[in-house]
Amino acid sequence: MLKTYTFILLLLSSLLTAQEIKGNLQDTNNTTNQNNTIKADDDNDNIENTIDKCPNTPQGVCVDQYGCTQIIKRVIYFHTESFKINKDEAKKIDDIIEIAKECYGYKLEIRGHTDSVADETYNNLLSKQRAMTIKKIFILHNINDQRVTTSWFGESKPSTTNVSDDGKSKNRRVEVIFK
Repeated sequence: MLKTYTFILLLLSSLLTAQEIKGNLQDTNNTTNQNNTIKADDDNDNIENTIDKCPNTPQGVCVDQYGCTQIIKRVIYFHTESFKINKDEAKKIDDIIEIAKECYGYKLEIRGHTDSVADETYNNLLSKQRAMTIKKIFILHNINDQRVTTSWFGESKPSTTNVSDDGKSKNRRVEVIFK
C-alpha cells in the first residue's frame, strides 16, 4: 500500500495533507453546519449549496472552500542528462500516484523539461523521455492512460535561470498537473 505523504497544494499558497485532500473529495450530498443543521449539497462536494460557487463540480476532484475544483501541481526533478528516477523523487511519485487514485476525477498533464546544457535536439528528446518515464510509471500503477497526456518542451520553458547550477537543477524536471 502506498504511504501517505504530506505535500504542497499549489492553489492560493495553501498547504494540505493527503488526508485533507481526501476530506475534500465529494462523498455526501448533505453537510452539517456549526449548529448541526443539515444543509443541502446537490453536487456532493461537502460545500453547502448556499455558499457553493461551482454547483456542478464533477465527482472525484478536490474543491476549495467555495466548492470549486482545485488544480494540483507536483514537480519531479532529475539529474543532468538523465531520465531515471532518483530515490528522493521516487517518494514524490508515490504521493502523486496516491493522489491520482484518490482524486479519480482529474486528468493528468505530464510536462517534460530540461536545462540548457545540451543542444536543442538532445534536450527535446530528453524531455520526452522524462515525460514518458513518468507516464509509464503511472500506467504500471493502474492509472488509466486515458486520463494522462504528455508533452515535452526541452529547454524552451525554464522555471528559472539556467545561469547557475541551482537554476539548472530546477529546470531538469517533469511537472504533473491535475486538472
